Order: sequence, then C-alpha cells, then structure tokens
Amino acid sequence: MKASAKLMADCHSYPNGVASGDSVLGWIRIMKDLAPATTWEDQRPILVPVDFSSASIAAIQEGARLARAISCSLTLLHVIEVCGSVPTDEPALPEVRYRTAIEGATNSLEQITRGLKTFGVEVTALVSEGIPAEKILGLAAHHRSIVMGKPRPRLFNGWFSKRTVPAVIDASPCPVILVAAPPATSR
Repeated sequence: MKASAKLMADCHSYPNGVASGDSVLGWIRIMKDLAPATTWEDQRPILVPVDFSSASIAAIQEGARLARAISCSLTLLHVIEVCGSVPTDEPALPEVRYRTAIEGATNSLEQITRGLKTFGVEVTALVSEGIPAEKILGLAAHHRSIVMGKPRPRLFNGWFSKRTVPAVIDASPCPVILVAAPPATSR
C-alpha cells in the first residue's frame, strides 16, 4: 500500500478524517506508525503551508497543538504563486502587486507567529515565490511532518486544492496530515 493511501486510510478512522483538539495523541500515534524510523528525539520542525484559507488556519492550530505535544517547533510557509517559470531576477507579478503580496503575507504571518509564541510554540515564518507544491516538497525533507488544510469540496476549487494537496501527498518524504476547515456557519 502506498504511503499516501495508508495515511488516508488511517485518517478516515477519525471523524471527518481530521484531528480535533482532543485527538492530538491520535495524530502522534499515526505519525509513529507512518514514520517508525523517526525517533521522538528528532527535533525537526513540523511544516504548515499557509494560504490564509479557513482550512490552512485550522491546520496552523492543529500543527501548533501537535508541535507543543511533541516538543518541536513549527515552520509556516506561504508561497506567492507563479504561473510557470520566470527569470529569477524578475518577479512574476507586476512590481507593486508583488511587493504588496510579500508585505501582506509577511505581516499576516508575523501576527500568527506572535499568537503561537504565546501558546508556547517556537515558530519560523517563511514567504516564498514559486509553485506551491514544489516549494512545500522542497522543504519537506527537513521537516518531521506536514500539516496542511484539506479544502472543502466545491464545484470550482482553487489551484491550491486541485494541484497542491494531491502533489504533496503523493511525493512527500514525510507524513502528511490533512486538517479540514471548520464547518461554514450560516447567518
């Protein structure tokens, strides 16, 4: 059985296939089963890709709980998406939009980082430009696991849900934990 299929099978043994605040120990058990070669003295951080959706915010919360429970740090990664290859000396977006995107992502991650530090979790925040799946997978080998948001099923899912999540699950060298967004509330 392929590792990603085993992960999905294990995840589906939990309600909605995701961890809740009460089930961090369940995720620790899954991580031990999926990565027996990883010792619990391993201090590599947990990677959480962030696109600021409700699912990625839920993944940050779950990643923080898990990091705190196993005494490791957290790496938050936001990727400013580019469509195809661009020369390295030239940003893919027009200069003003590019700078605005970098500043906005950096400011948002700084706010999240401050909150997580008060929760007792050491956090590193990164902003990068590129194709999200490639950037996430480029960092995966240096992390003990990836905790990422599982997009809600919709008629027209965005690029992140169509391309990034399956690509990361299929190619990640470390366990991938998917966390669903909280249910939408009606007003």
